[in-house]
Amino acid sequence: MRWLSIFWLASMLWGAPTVKVSPAALSFNFVQGVGIPTASQTLSVAAVANGQVIAFAVNPPSNPWLTVTPESGRTTLVVRVTVNVTSLIVGTYTDQLTIVPTEGANREPVVIPVTLTLQSPPSNIVVSATTLDFVSRLGDPTAIPPLPVTLSSTGGLLPFSVSTKGTAWLSATPATGNVFPGFRVPIQIAVNPAGLSPGVYSGTVTINTPTAVTKTSTVTARLTVQPGIPEISSVWPASLPAQSPTSILTVRGVRFFPGTTAKVNNEPVLTIVLGDNALQITVPASMMTDSRTMPITVTNPGAGGGEATSTFITTLPGPVIRGIAHAANLTATAAPGSLLVIYGQNIGPETLVSFDPALPRVPTSLATVSVELQGEGAPVLYAWKDQICIAIPYALEVNRPYMIQVNYAGQRSNIWPLLVTPAAPGLFTATGAGAGPVASYAYDEEKKEYYLVTEAAPALRGGFAVLYATGEGMPVQPADAGRLDGAIARQASSPHSPVTVTVGGLPAEVHYAGASPGLIVGIIQLNIRIPPTVTPGKAVPVAIRIRGVTSPPGPTLNVK
Repeated sequence: MRWLSIFWLASMLWGAPTVKVSPAALSFNFVQGVGIPTASQTLSVAAVANGQVIAFAVNPPSNPWLTVTPESGRTTLVVRVTVNVTSLIVGTYTDQLTIVPTEGANREPVVIPVTLTLQSPPSNIVVSATTLDFVSRLGDPTAIPPLPVTLSSTGGLLPFSVSTKGTAWLSATPATGNVFPGFRVPIQIAVNPAGLSPGVYSGTVTINTPTAVTKTSTVTARLTVQPGIPEISSVWPASLPAQSPTSILTVRGVRFFPGTTAKVNNEPVLTIVLGDNALQITVPASMMTDSRTMPITVTNPGAGGGEATSTFITTLPGPVIRGIAHAANLTATAAPGSLLVIYGQNIGPETLVSFDPALPRVPTSLATVSVELQGEGAPVLYAWKDQICIAIPYALEVNRPYMIQVNYAGQRSNIWPLLVTPAAPGLFTATGAGAGPVASYAYDEEKKEYYLVTEAAPALRGGFAVLYATGEGMPVQPADAGRLDGAIARQASSPHSPVTVTVGGLPAEVHYAGASPGLIVGIIQLNIRIPPTVTPGKAVPVAIRIRGVTSPPGPTLNVK
């Protein structure tokens, strides 16, 4: 019996690893655009038997974002593992490191899993301007047109409120509202100089966004009561490539005089007045070394004078597409009418530009940005230097691949493949990460009003809730495709396909599923009644199903 025990022990030791690695797994976490895009951790490779020295090698990882060094050595040795998230889009990535002894009879490998999570940055409010200037000339009508400040979100839906404090001549409308992803909300800032003496007056517009990273933003309104204000109607050219040589711009407008001066980026420049409606300014090459937006200021100095402002943009050439993602669930899927986000480099202007919601439909060209899918122009909701949001044209055939190409400032990007499917449903989430709390409202039966569902304000079992989704697909009547492309819904309408919703795995009553007035038709509004028997919780799973396709898991609803 003794020799049997020895044989059993030897066979067990023969199959056991000769090296041990600590830790047994590695995990890296990043937030897109926040901090350094690289990080390193270490692995300790040692022999199982104390004092033993064993040579080993590390098999190269399969993904280029993962690096290990050194790739071979002898125990005991510390191995450095480094990840680089540059050019990666939001998501979770996995790989593994295999450490194999290279000598001895037993060369059992040790596998170390590596997980990389790249999260979307937290939602924040983007205010188009921090300062607005109003001018009123004595003897002119006192009514001055209001100026807009637009609000946009870098992620999920953001509620806001606007107020002016103790300034009788200043007002802002609307007082409250919501900023949806990809849409601009205009705030009209108005002044009334009636009864004011000549001088400079200042007021503050306060914008409160309790769920954003920036809770409070301010816009300073300055009212100058004096005559002789020049006006700028256009700047040509409006943009030039970065590193251009010294260039001459033509500024058109009214009330230009021999003494009129101009500044670019707050620096005086050579000014030649051509007449009362045009002047030329010289922009030195030293101001156009990189991509940026520079203010142009034209001034009539002295008593009764004033100034007018515009902008001049220098752009970097060479737009590059880095990846694509469904605007709601962040998968690489799309259906006719669904919203799609294109990620890249130099694919849009330095400052976020969104379409004007007052227009009857979303344009296919925005701030010199257009997107084509093999010749078919796509409506552009917003464009930024590294992101573009488009609506997939309804006229595209399904179950076939297309090539996406961006045209920015006359320059075309590389092409990127996209498979258009009959349906690609996805629910919009509050964080814009494709998972977590959905962007939703619940109905308060006592107050008879809707409220934003948050961690502190849950929806109720048996109560009504409003959700938002995209990815319905082709309309029932293909002839409607051209009419629907980029259209802004002006009234409620039924969807083109049956929609079902589950909350906590239970079917919810769908009281309305269709267009949401004021939003692009590719966004679906869902009015549901939460199942009264669903198990409550802060993260109850929510899913929708359209044309036999169920939205990816991840979205949740806080239910009490």
